[in-house]
Amino acid sequence: MVNESDFFQINPAFPPTIYNTIIEEMKQGVFVTDESKNLLFANSVFFTLTHYNNEDPSMLQLFPATWQHDIWEEAEKTGYWEGGLPFGENGEDGDVKLFFHLDTTNDQAYYYGICRPASMINQPTSKGDGCTDPLTKIGNRNYLTSQMDKLFCGDPERKKMHAVLFLDLDRFKQVNDTMGHFVGDELLKEFTRRVKKILRKNDLFARLGGDEFVIVQTDIKHEGEAVLLADRIFEAIEQPYHSASYEVGMSTSIGISLYPKNGTDRESLMRKSDVAMYESKRKGRNRQTLFEQDLEERIANLQELEQDLIGMVENKDFQLLYEPKLHLGTGMFRGAEISLRCGGCKQSVTTLRDSYEELVEMGLDIPITNLAIERICEDLSRMPEAVRLRTVIAVDISSMYFTHPQFIQNVCGILGQFDVKPENFELELDEKVIMLDEEQSIHKLRTLKKLGFHLLIDHFGYGYSSIPLLSDSSIGHLKLDRNLVKRLSTEEDQWKIAQAIKAMAGALEIDLSFEGVDDVSQCERLRALGCSYAQGTYISKPLEFDEFLHLIQ
Repeated sequence: MVNESDFFQINPAFPPTIYNTIIEEMKQGVFVTDESKNLLFANSVFFTLTHYNNEDPSMLQLFPATWQHDIWEEAEKTGYWEGGLPFGENGEDGDVKLFFHLDTTNDQAYYYGICRPASMINQPTSKGDGCTDPLTKIGNRNYLTSQMDKLFCGDPERKKMHAVLFLDLDRFKQVNDTMGHFVGDELLKEFTRRVKKILRKNDLFARLGGDEFVIVQTDIKHEGEAVLLADRIFEAIEQPYHSASYEVGMSTSIGISLYPKNGTDRESLMRKSDVAMYESKRKGRNRQTLFEQDLEERIANLQELEQDLIGMVENKDFQLLYEPKLHLGTGMFRGAEISLRCGGCKQSVTTLRDSYEELVEMGLDIPITNLAIERICEDLSRMPEAVRLRTVIAVDISSMYFTHPQFIQNVCGILGQFDVKPENFELELDEKVIMLDEEQSIHKLRTLKKLGFHLLIDHFGYGYSSIPLLSDSSIGHLKLDRNLVKRLSTEEDQWKIAQAIKAMAGALEIDLSFEGVDDVSQCERLRALGCSYAQGTYISKPLEFDEFLHLIQ
């Protein structure tokens, strides 16, 4: 056990965001533990509040025995846990916020937290009557419930029109994971400040929890007013938020339902605006969607799919398929791109590509990609060595995973378990992923190249300008969008574009491939173009591993 000054001296690399949290909350009980839950530091208030036994370094005693495992596990998985607990010898009610931080620089993990007895928790004013969100100082779920019920009950003849806007910040979890919860909290407060400035006095504004907010725009004349408000919100938050050395972009997805058109009670309007918000996420985020009746069935199907996929991850109940890639010059199969079929899904075939955006939004893209890489390694281990040495398997990598600080470490860790080489893998990255942070992306690409991974830019030429990146030697392969393949035979200008891209790729010694090759005419035209690789139904349907192995042997 060390005191405050000793702790900060011997841990100079301890993240600044944690310092800020501790300094801000120092009047309350604060503590830091190592990965094994042994206490590294606590202030005097912590010991006063909890009557913690200083002789025992283990922090497990802080929580009731029946809750311990779940609390620490949730903090590790989500980065955060908060809840009420009985404190000390007399069992007074209190509040604990527990955070988890992984320091990738030193490969060390920490837990840190804040303890407050009920008497020290900021209580809402009597006017708010327990209805104020303590972080953002706007209404909370209780406030919204009471105000919406009052609003709708006051209009028995349904003559008025109101709009319910459900807002969910885009990629907020990524901010918490990469920059820490202090930055995440500050982002939520800044978001609240900017939105409040454009609302009218009679509009309702509340935070439901996490990164979810609701606005009720009262007494409007036309649904276009709700759309206009959504546009003004997008404009208000388009400038990044600056926090110390961080620059954090802000965007939100918005769903809109209308009273009385879409419902006359709080529950149905909230549900329908939530459904519309989910559709905004599905369409690519940072947009608004007005509720329509057919959305409910569509979103219900997506939610069912999400539960099926969660079960698939937990049970590893999936089938891996290999779509062979043909080298057009030699007529030999070089490898394949994988797709993944969910064994227990009630819906039709689900692949990493078919449900790309949905997987990212569900937070399942990373665990599913890891499972796929693990299964590929198992299959590669079954190959004869001579075949394995010339086989390259392509895997789609989402933007969320590529920007994750542990991406390279995770993938290399899986390969290491099976003694499989990076040279057997080609990582397919959408070009827009690289453009999110060009400097950081180039650094990561060069690291992957040095390790031996093959790197491919997918959907090249589909709306993003990554051409300057091609001069970097880490990029060895471009794949053009399948829509271009379909138009090559009928649109001469598309053929000229393909020729220009091929000339550029040739000058840079970059291989060029196409997907979606469905007939012989497309294949021959690509061969005449000098394209290196092709895949599609004309080349081969996706195969199970044993069929794929037989083909390439």
